[in-house]
Amino acid sequence: MAEPSQKCAYCGEVRALVRSHAIPDALFKDLKASRGGSLRQIHQDLGISTTSTSGYARLLCGECEARFNRLCDHDAISAIRQSVAANGAGTCPHQTLAHFICSVLWRALESSAKIYSGYRVPQEDRERIKDVVFERCQPFDMFSFEVAMLFDGQGELGAGQLSQAIAVPYWATTTIGEKKYSIHHFIVRGVFMAALSPRVLPSLADSRYLAPNGAGLPNSVRDIRTLSSFSKIAHLAKQKAKGVKY
Repeated sequence: MAEPSQKCAYCGEVRALVRSHAIPDALFKDLKASRGGSLRQIHQDLGISTTSTSGYARLLCGECEARFNRLCDHDAISAIRQSVAANGAGTCPHQTLAHFICSVLWRALESSAKIYSGYRVPQEDRERIKDVVFERCQPFDMFSFEVAMLFDGQGELGAGQLSQAIAVPYWATTTIGEKKYSIHHFIVRGVFMAALSPRVLPSLADSRYLAPNGAGLPNSVRDIRTLSSFSKIAHLAKQKAKGVKY
């Protein structure tokens, strides 16, 4: 039975909509393939849950879904996989990674999937994200972008454990120097990805931040214990270490 036509969230045309994922389904499949079809997800409000789905919603038409894949998803997924496999970070342009981060955030905001329902952001930030996704401005006009491999500064969680973590977008505030920033972050395969607004001053930006003309995932790390969602991610990793099936 054909799906009824609905308005596409991107092009606005009334068309048959396909299953759209904020965090690409391919990254969930990487984990599910080795776990008998199930995995654990982290929800901002509901905590850790066992599921066999990856949070899809009928959000985009097939043409717009394919557009996101061409624009950023395909290359970003390849870079993440290479980084997790310790094969380097490839040559994915930072412009592409920045578009990927914003597209994940926008799709999470627009999605009706329950796992993204806790991602609530100020209206000003919602408009900034939308402006980037709809190409009304360049990503680096609105945000600074941080990408880093997670590690545990206390040594309790290994890289292999952290590479199993996928956490849906969070919104929080953080202080860099003497200034407060809005930060939107999520985790895919142990890679921390974030958009910060307003833009971080060049004098404060270090190797963790993407550069407009850069390429590849930055060779930088972030201690997982600096994240507000750390306790949930730590619980997930420790359960895996104990051999708990999920």
